[in-house]
Amino acid sequence: MRILQVAHAFPPTIGGVETHLWDLSHSLARRGHTLTFIVGGYSNNSADDHPYERIVVERHESLTVDYLIGQRQGLPPDVTNPSLLHSLTEILCEATRRLSPDIVHVHNAHHFAPELARSAVAVAAGRPIFNSVHDRVGAHIYEDVLEYAWTGVIYASNYLCEALPTSRRQFVRHLPVDTKAFSENGSVDSRLKKLEKPVVFHPARLLRWKGVLFGLEAFARVRNRLNCGTLVLCESSNTVENQDERIAFRAELESRARDLGIDDYVAFVQFGRHEMPAAYRTSDLVWYPTVIDEPLGLVPIEAYACRVPLIVSRSGGMVETVEDRVTGLIVEKNDPVGLSDAALALLESKTLSRRLIVGGALRVAQFSIERYTDAIEDVYGWA
Repeated sequence: MRILQVAHAFPPTIGGVETHLWDLSHSLARRGHTLTFIVGGYSNNSADDHPYERIVVERHESLTVDYLIGQRQGLPPDVTNPSLLHSLTEILCEATRRLSPDIVHVHNAHHFAPELARSAVAVAAGRPIFNSVHDRVGAHIYEDVLEYAWTGVIYASNYLCEALPTSRRQFVRHLPVDTKAFSENGSVDSRLKKLEKPVVFHPARLLRWKGVLFGLEAFARVRNRLNCGTLVLCESSNTVENQDERIAFRAELESRARDLGIDDYVAFVQFGRHEMPAAYRTSDLVWYPTVIDEPLGLVPIEAYACRVPLIVSRSGGMVETVEDRVTGLIVEKNDPVGLSDAALALLESKTLSRRLIVGGALRVAQFSIERYTDAIEDVYGWA
């Protein structure tokens, strides 16, 4: 099957959607499918992006988040930018003519600019076309896009399906992880290995809604109780977000860490996609205290696979993957005291940690990439 995939970014850009696209594309390629990605970016030199000839990545500035938002600056949600629509249609038309795909699959077509969705639906020309809904966070959400002429809309969680409903055919398919890469067996991260233990890992991009500030508050309480430990935050320089905002937020985090007296015990570490499993394996605890509803969150599943105890906030789709006191601990959003108390409970009780690790290890089998690929092939076959 020839599959045309359309997205705002692809690795080496870092993020949950980008990780998912990498894993899914390689799983589909192993099964004999041919995939072409039309994505945001600034170079078509993708020779080192992947080991499969069946995967081609074509990058276009016109699909980047910054470009799309900039082109819609000042426009009401129901007004189209004809120049943007034309340029996107040209890109997708050329790709469709050249590739003659059997399936067109767009990711987050409702986000950043509706012109991408309109052009994709127009050029599909009767072919089955799907939109995957991965998120609902941010100011640039266009819910009307979900009513476009999609063959089906694929949601990453029940939460997203309920929050952004459509009258089109709906599929809920929880995102997977590559359990060959994310496992308890493998290398550890030499940088984290040198840090004072216990190592608390917050594997999120530096975004305010990911609860990073509240994590600092919570870690200060943990550090005060244990008089040891390091909080590891991800330096997120290669993401789809605005980099000026990221730099400003990092400065705010550093200032707050100094105010709390923990600046020597907060490490900002840059992780490539392939380095994340080793970071998990080197950590004593993973937390993910999102303060806005998380669309799904791959972090819990990755922590399960790497056998690391986990804490999350009661947030969106994460309650679909985490069972409180069975696979992890769930705390309320915006509650640094609750987060620190949960962390101390896990760090001070090996019995509780082991019980949750066992529960997570049993749960992770439901989120294998092989099982997800079966489900996606079924969705494609439905068309």
